[in-house]
Amino acid sequence: MDGVHMSPHELMAEATRALEHGPRMTLVLPRKFRKPAGFPRGELLSDAGARGKVWSFECEKVIAWLEQQGAVREAE
Repeated sequence: MDGVHMSPHELMAEATRALEHGPRMTLVLPRKFRKPAGFPRGELLSDAGARGKVWSFECEKVIAWLEQQGAVREAE
């Protein structure tokens, strides 16, 4: 994970790990990032300037979206 790009496998691992601590996860997404079709809506928490924008997502919705995309097969 290079801080900007995260593979579906890495996102699945992060969402699963975050779910152990609560229902939501926080991601910093690049300013010009376009969420893929069907990606869960998030809550914009703040604008981190040049680093991007800080978003909160429901872990279970992120996991469900990844499963729909076939990411579970990659993660196993």
